[in-house]
Amino acid sequence: MYELKEDDMLQVIWKKSSIPMNENVPLVSKEDALIQQVSHSLSRLFPILRSITGPGVRKTLDIISELVPLAIAEVPSGTPVFDWVVPPEWRCREAYAVGPSGERVVDMEEHYLHILNYSESFSGRVSKDEFLEHVLSYPKQPHLIPYQTSYYSRRWGFSMTHEKVQALQDGDYEVHIDTDLDPTGSLTLGELFLEGRTKEEILFTCYTCHPQMGNDSLSGVIAAVFLYRLLQQQPIEKRRFSYRFVFLPETIGAICYLSIRGAHLKKHLIAGYVLTCIGDRGYFSYKKSRHGATVADFAGELAMKNWRGRSNPFGAYQGMVYDFWPSGSDERQFCSPGFDLPVGGFCRTFYGIFQEYHTSDDNLEFISPIMIAESSLFLLSLCGVLESNHLESAALVTNISRTSSEAICSDQSSMISHAKDIYYSLVPFGEPQLGRRNMYHQVGSCMHDPSIRVDAIMWIMGYSDGKHSLQQISDKSITHYQQFGSKIPNKGYVFSTVCVEDLHLVAQELVAANMLAQVT
Repeated sequence: MYELKEDDMLQVIWKKSSIPMNENVPLVSKEDALIQQVSHSLSRLFPILRSITGPGVRKTLDIISELVPLAIAEVPSGTPVFDWVVPPEWRCREAYAVGPSGERVVDMEEHYLHILNYSESFSGRVSKDEFLEHVLSYPKQPHLIPYQTSYYSRRWGFSMTHEKVQALQDGDYEVHIDTDLDPTGSLTLGELFLEGRTKEEILFTCYTCHPQMGNDSLSGVIAAVFLYRLLQQQPIEKRRFSYRFVFLPETIGAICYLSIRGAHLKKHLIAGYVLTCIGDRGYFSYKKSRHGATVADFAGELAMKNWRGRSNPFGAYQGMVYDFWPSGSDERQFCSPGFDLPVGGFCRTFYGIFQEYHTSDDNLEFISPIMIAESSLFLLSLCGVLESNHLESAALVTNISRTSSEAICSDQSSMISHAKDIYYSLVPFGEPQLGRRNMYHQVGSCMHDPSIRVDAIMWIMGYSDGKHSLQQISDKSITHYQQFGSKIPNKGYVFSTVCVEDLHLVAQELVAANMLAQVT
């Protein structure tokens, strides 16, 4: 239904990093030596103020370039990428507030989560009530600093522990935030390519935007770097596939990358995986691709069952497997209806499930270099599964009954008005940008309680490929809640179940907005 031509893709210049590789860092395969190298990388990469653009991303890629031969591309701010536009580049130099007693009550130099990511500049005196309108805290986690963003809505703000918020004195507050939002800036992408015997590719992608948090998403970045180094040691004769690694900011970075490589990936990709939250002490978990029965899904499940390592020495754990849902990480971009690529996601404990998620407690004490090193070795074993089982897994996939995505609605569903209605997306490449249409939250944090309307929009846009009925989409939302909802300590993060009528109502809104069309 949806076609892409390589001639229509965004053209960028990939340049070899200007940072020379450090030849003094040996290639290692033994776990103890690998752990030492991971630990060193963590200590250098953790204390960086990152965002979706800016100097923190470039500094992160510079450090990575000392270990691997990274190619880097810059996508100028203002560039249209499918339904999105690359935002201005953000730079933050200073951010603090002084209370009535003359002491700084919040200062980003104490922790980079204190500043609203993409905050605009502001200097002035405000009342306590006005100051609190620009402060986020978590009453249920009073000692933690929340992570919040405002990429596409101009505002200033801070995050603070709720304990400090409760201790704020009455009176005026002096606020000083010194930032730039540069329309002549750019968004930075990093890429590695390891050639195999064929043009068929395996993709690993991770994101470089989260500041001063370890599991989400720095663990995925480091695991990917050392996976590349492990694969690099193998002779090309042992690599049937070529391997592509991508380092990008979440959401907008993946959409930019797909605007560059999307047609190529549709032609050559065998399996792909998004890596994040892979440094905690849980066992591995896997989120399936949207299709749910691809080589990537088969290999992902098999690798978890077969792994024997520090976190599963006796094979007691089989790993958790979740069906796809249209939120989470960048698998939702790669699996959007226009691409529908065989891309799943690996975590240990999934985002949203661990209580440290998107807070200052996602720190170097919460994650472990041992677990990240084991994750790289596990992913190496996954590559072994793909290399040795490709033909067999493809045959298995061909014979799997995909009743969830292809079955005709049940007789029972015919009793519900609109249950058999099927739509296809008019903005199918990546998720649509709801924010500029005033359909989504303007400030992002995991404590926002998504309305059923927003959930219904995400579900229907994620599955409107001309094949899924409203009843089938509703059933998927129920399955997701059953699999995931009971595990989320923060109920505002899990998607709601949506009934057919919820989906029908938002479908009419999306049709009017020229985002959906009904199959007749």
